[in-house]
Amino acid sequence: MTMPFGRHSGRDLRELPDQYLDWLATLELRPPLSDAVRRELERRRFGIEPPPRLVSFPCLTVKVPAGERDLAERLVSMGQRALARKRQADGEPAVIERLNALAETVREQLEVRP
Repeated sequence: MTMPFGRHSGRDLRELPDQYLDWLATLELRPPLSDAVRRELERRRFGIEPPPRLVSFPCLTVKVPAGERDLAERLVSMGQRALARKRQADGEPAVIERLNALAETVREQLEVRP
């Protein structure tokens, strides 16, 4: 992953100095940067590539009006297809599997009717 900001912007995390990575670890970064910094620090300390961990995002509740649920489902389907096409072009089949699972989770939550 490349650094998105700062004086090392555009550089790969593997190229960053140890002190800079240690400083980044003290910041409240958002995923996926926080996960990438943690993984790079573990790689440097232990000399092995740590296995990827699932990143937890805060739960959001979105209220969709009853008359617009069909539109929300179409939005999820179209967004899923667009992202899948882009990731397939990038050659990332594992990401497509996770994308499909996430879209299914969103669809299940849309089916829950209060």
